[in-house]
Amino acid sequence: MDHCLIADPLPAEALGRPIRTDYRAFVRFEAAMLRAKDDQAAGPLISHALDGFLGEGWQADYSVQEAFEALLWFYRGGRAEPEAPCSGVRPELASDYIIDGPLIAAAFQAAYGLDLTSPDTQLHWWRFQALLQGLPDECRFCRVVGWRTADLTGMKGKQLAFYQSMKTKFALPADLGGEKRVYASKADWDAAFIARLKRSAARK
Repeated sequence: MDHCLIADPLPAEALGRPIRTDYRAFVRFEAAMLRAKDDQAAGPLISHALDGFLGEGWQADYSVQEAFEALLWFYRGGRAEPEAPCSGVRPELASDYIIDGPLIAAAFQAAYGLDLTSPDTQLHWWRFQALLQGLPDECRFCRVVGWRTADLTGMKGKQLAFYQSMKTKFALPADLGGEKRVYASKADWDAAFIARLKRSAARK
């Protein structure tokens, strides 16, 4: 059963060990994985993430596979693993924590009064994700994501020209994520990213 964010306590351990729950660690992890050029290069990033997540000495009690599955569970926010995208479909990346960091920081400040740049700000990764998903549609970050992922089918004239212009202006680097992408959906993007994590872990 999936974790219920508003009814169940936020987890502070996995595999019987205290874990690092701060959002910053997982922001850095995702950003680094997106910049790994291939699965082999991503292997050391996963090793580093496991050490940071579970702490030193976890190898004495758990296999890499067990530790990796625990990391994935936490990264997903306690939700079931998303279905893999259809064969041949590589989802477009809608946002990036490094490139969009200023917009995300501004959005959190405006919407929640939270300063993500302050070392005093402490947020559990799951709560950070919930707040990120709950940002108001009118904030600049959400508008940029909407422009990047907009389906231009059926658009004409000035509307089409505007969205094409915004897509070009705010496009993310084509090689971010290690492969060329075409737009599918956020769910497909999540599934593709987790599939890449699994491929990288298998080659580690």
